[in-house]
Amino acid sequence: MKIAGIVLAGGASRRMGTDKAALELGSSSVLDIIAGELSSITTQVYIATGSVRREEMASKYIEVKDIYPGSGPLAGIQAGMLRGEADLYVVVSCDIPLIRAELLSAMVQVMEVSLDTGIQALVPQIRDQIHPLAAVYHHSLIDTLETQLREDNRRVRDTLSKLSVRYVTESELEAITGIPAARIEEMFINMNEKEDYERVKQIYGSRDQDQ
Repeated sequence: MKIAGIVLAGGASRRMGTDKAALELGSSSVLDIIAGELSSITTQVYIATGSVRREEMASKYIEVKDIYPGSGPLAGIQAGMLRGEADLYVVVSCDIPLIRAELLSAMVQVMEVSLDTGIQALVPQIRDQIHPLAAVYHHSLIDTLETQLREDNRRVRDTLSKLSVRYVTESELEAITGIPAARIEEMFINMNEKEDYERVKQIYGSRDQDQ
Protein backbone atom coordinates (compact mmCIF):
# COMPACT_ATOMS: atom_id res chain seq x y z
CA MET A 1 0.00 0.00 0.00
CA LYS A 2 1.40 3.35 -1.04
CA ILE A 3 1.28 6.07 1.61
CA ALA A 4 2.05 9.73 0.93
CA GLY A 5 2.24 12.75 3.18
CA ILE A 6 0.72 16.18 2.63
CA VAL A 7 1.87 19.22 4.59
CA LEU A 8 -0.68 22.02 4.48
CA ALA A 9 1.43 25.17 4.21
CA GLY A 10 -0.80 27.50 2.23
CA GLY A 11 -2.50 29.38 5.04
CA ALA A 12 -2.36 33.15 5.31
CA SER A 13 -1.26 33.03 9.00
CA ARG A 14 -3.24 36.21 9.66
CA ARG A 15 -3.55 35.73 13.42
CA MET A 16 0.12 34.80 13.76
CA GLY A 17 1.19 37.81 11.70
CA THR A 18 3.97 35.83 10.01
CA ASP A 19 4.33 32.63 7.99
CA LYS A 20 3.84 29.72 10.41
CA ALA A 21 5.61 27.28 8.11
CA ALA A 22 8.82 29.32 8.37
CA LEU A 23 8.79 29.76 12.17
CA GLU A 24 11.72 28.12 13.91
CA LEU A 25 11.62 25.42 16.55
CA GLY A 26 15.12 24.65 17.71
CA SER A 27 17.33 24.82 14.65
CA SER A 28 14.63 23.86 12.13
CA SER A 29 11.55 25.45 10.60
CA VAL A 30 8.06 24.18 11.35
CA LEU A 31 7.79 23.01 7.75
CA ASP A 32 11.07 21.07 7.93
CA ILE A 33 10.03 19.41 11.19
CA ILE A 34 6.64 18.26 9.93
CA ALA A 35 7.99 17.17 6.55
CA GLY A 36 10.73 15.23 8.32
CA GLU A 37 8.25 13.38 10.51
CA LEU A 38 6.12 12.50 7.48
CA SER A 39 9.15 11.44 5.42
CA SER A 40 9.94 8.69 7.92
CA ILE A 41 6.57 6.96 7.44
CA THR A 42 5.58 7.76 3.84
CA THR A 43 6.98 7.18 0.35
CA GLN A 44 6.67 10.83 -0.66
CA VAL A 45 5.81 14.16 0.95
CA TYR A 46 3.96 16.93 -0.87
CA ILE A 47 3.83 20.52 0.32
CA ALA A 48 0.48 22.16 -0.44
CA THR A 49 1.36 25.83 -0.71
CA GLY A 50 -1.93 27.28 -1.90
CA SER A 51 -1.71 29.65 -4.83
CA VAL A 52 1.55 31.45 -3.94
CA ARG A 53 4.91 29.97 -4.90
CA ARG A 54 7.35 29.57 -2.03
CA GLU A 55 10.79 29.88 -3.58
CA GLU A 56 12.58 28.76 -0.41
CA MET A 57 10.73 25.43 -0.52
CA ALA A 58 10.96 24.66 -4.21
CA SER A 59 14.40 23.05 -4.09
CA LYS A 60 13.65 20.83 -1.07
CA TYR A 61 10.13 19.53 -1.52
CA ILE A 62 7.53 18.62 -4.12
CA GLU A 63 5.29 21.65 -4.16
CA VAL A 64 1.65 21.35 -5.22
CA LYS A 65 -0.68 24.20 -6.10
CA ASP A 66 -4.41 24.57 -5.53
CA ILE A 67 -6.71 23.87 -8.44
CA TYR A 68 -9.27 25.94 -6.56
CA PRO A 69 -7.18 28.87 -5.26
CA GLY A 70 -8.28 30.47 -2.02
CA SER A 71 -10.40 27.49 -1.01
CA GLY A 72 -8.54 26.61 2.18
CA PRO A 73 -7.21 23.26 3.41
CA LEU A 74 -9.59 21.16 1.32
CA ALA A 75 -7.95 22.53 -1.80
CA GLY A 76 -4.52 21.68 -0.42
CA ILE A 77 -5.57 18.13 0.37
CA GLN A 78 -7.02 17.73 -3.13
CA ALA A 79 -3.86 19.11 -4.75
CA GLY A 80 -1.68 16.63 -2.86
CA MET A 81 -3.95 13.72 -3.68
CA LEU A 82 -4.06 14.49 -7.37
CA ARG A 83 -0.27 14.60 -7.50
CA GLY A 84 0.41 11.71 -5.17
CA GLU A 85 -1.51 8.78 -6.65
CA ALA A 86 -1.23 6.98 -3.30
CA ASP A 87 -3.68 4.78 -1.41
CA LEU A 88 -3.51 6.69 1.87
CA TYR A 89 -2.53 10.27 2.65
CA VAL A 90 -1.28 11.45 6.01
CA VAL A 91 -2.25 15.12 6.22
CA VAL A 92 -0.68 17.53 8.71
CA SER A 93 -1.20 21.27 8.88
CA CYS A 94 1.57 23.67 9.86
CA ASP A 95 -0.73 24.63 12.74
CA ILE A 96 0.23 21.37 14.50
CA PRO A 97 4.04 21.19 14.61
CA LEU A 98 4.44 18.99 17.70
CA ILE A 99 2.92 15.86 16.15
CA ARG A 100 5.36 12.98 15.77
CA ALA A 101 5.91 10.12 13.36
CA GLU A 102 5.31 7.41 15.97
CA LEU A 103 1.76 8.66 16.50
CA LEU A 104 1.08 9.21 12.79
CA SER A 105 2.36 5.71 12.05
CA ALA A 106 -0.06 4.26 14.58
CA MET A 107 -2.90 6.20 12.97
CA VAL A 108 -1.96 4.73 9.59
CA GLN A 109 -2.02 1.23 11.07
CA VAL A 110 -5.49 1.78 12.51
CA MET A 111 -6.65 3.11 9.16
CA GLU A 112 -5.24 0.10 7.31
CA VAL A 113 -7.07 -2.42 9.49
CA SER A 114 -10.29 -0.39 9.12
CA LEU A 115 -10.31 -0.24 5.32
CA ASP A 116 -12.40 -3.39 4.96
CA THR A 117 -15.25 -1.54 6.69
CA GLY A 118 -15.21 1.20 4.06
CA ILE A 119 -13.55 3.84 6.23
CA GLN A 120 -12.38 6.85 4.21
CA ALA A 121 -10.89 8.97 6.99
CA LEU A 122 -9.25 8.45 10.37
CA VAL A 123 -9.58 11.64 12.41
CA PRO A 124 -8.17 12.15 15.93
CA GLN A 125 -10.66 13.34 18.54
CA ILE A 126 -8.54 14.76 21.34
CA ARG A 127 -10.28 16.04 24.46
CA ASP A 128 -13.52 16.00 22.47
CA GLN A 129 -12.08 18.21 19.73
CA ILE A 130 -11.65 16.75 16.25
CA HIS A 131 -8.46 17.36 14.27
CA PRO A 132 -9.19 16.80 10.57
CA LEU A 133 -5.96 18.59 9.60
CA ALA A 134 -3.83 15.98 11.35
CA ALA A 135 -5.51 12.90 9.96
CA VAL A 136 -5.29 9.99 7.52
CA TYR A 137 -7.40 9.95 4.35
CA HIS A 138 -8.14 7.31 1.71
CA HIS A 139 -7.87 8.22 -1.97
CA SER A 140 -11.53 7.32 -2.51
CA LEU A 141 -12.63 10.69 -1.14
CA ILE A 142 -11.14 12.59 -4.09
CA ASP A 143 -14.51 12.81 -5.86
CA THR A 144 -16.14 14.22 -2.72
CA LEU A 145 -13.42 16.85 -2.47
CA GLU A 146 -13.97 17.84 -6.08
CA THR A 147 -17.72 18.23 -5.51
CA GLN A 148 -17.24 20.27 -2.34
CA LEU A 149 -14.72 22.60 -3.95
CA ARG A 150 -16.65 22.99 -7.17
CA GLU A 151 -19.69 24.00 -5.09
CA ASP A 152 -17.49 26.40 -3.10
CA ASN A 153 -18.17 24.56 0.14
CA ARG A 154 -14.85 24.92 1.96
CA ARG A 155 -15.95 23.66 5.37
CA VAL A 156 -13.91 20.63 6.38
CA ARG A 157 -16.63 19.43 8.76
CA ASP A 158 -19.17 19.47 5.94
CA THR A 159 -16.87 17.27 3.91
CA LEU A 160 -16.42 14.85 6.82
CA SER A 161 -20.20 14.56 7.10
CA LYS A 162 -20.23 13.08 3.59
CA LEU A 163 -17.54 10.49 4.35
CA SER A 164 -17.23 7.31 6.34
CA VAL A 165 -15.07 8.52 9.23
CA ARG A 166 -13.52 6.75 12.18
CA TYR A 167 -12.67 9.00 15.10
CA VAL A 168 -9.86 7.89 17.38
CA THR A 169 -9.36 9.29 20.90
CA GLU A 170 -6.23 9.98 22.91
CA SER A 171 -7.05 6.97 25.11
CA GLU A 172 -7.19 4.66 22.11
CA LEU A 173 -3.95 6.07 20.75
CA GLU A 174 -2.28 5.68 24.14
CA ALA A 175 -3.30 2.01 24.24
CA ILE A 176 -1.88 1.44 20.75
CA THR A 177 1.37 3.38 21.05
CA GLY A 178 2.19 3.46 24.75
CA ILE A 179 2.57 7.24 24.48
CA PRO A 180 0.97 8.88 27.54
CA ALA A 181 -2.34 10.56 26.77
CA ALA A 182 -1.02 13.87 28.14
CA ARG A 183 1.82 13.85 25.62
CA ILE A 184 -0.56 12.94 22.82
CA GLU A 185 -2.69 15.93 23.78
CA GLU A 186 0.42 18.13 23.53
CA MET A 187 1.01 16.92 19.99
CA PHE A 188 -2.30 18.45 18.93
CA ILE A 189 -1.73 21.93 20.29
CA ASN A 190 -2.95 24.28 17.60
CA MET A 191 -0.50 27.09 16.86
CA ASN A 192 -2.50 30.07 15.63
CA GLU A 193 -1.25 33.08 17.59
CA LYS A 194 2.08 34.29 18.96
CA GLU A 195 1.20 33.06 22.45
CA ASP A 196 0.64 29.57 21.02
CA TYR A 197 4.03 29.71 19.30
CA GLU A 198 5.76 30.61 22.58
CA ARG A 199 4.08 27.67 24.31
CA VAL A 200 5.03 25.31 21.50
CA LYS A 201 8.65 26.51 21.65
CA GLN A 202 8.81 25.75 25.36
CA ILE A 203 7.42 22.24 24.90
CA TYR A 204 9.68 21.55 21.93
CA GLY A 205 12.72 22.74 23.87
CA SER A 206 11.88 20.64 26.90
CA ARG A 207 11.56 17.55 24.72
CA ASP A 208 15.05 18.14 23.33
CA GLN A 209 16.41 18.20 26.87
CA ASP A 210 14.64 14.96 27.74
CA GLN A 211 16.17 13.08 24.79
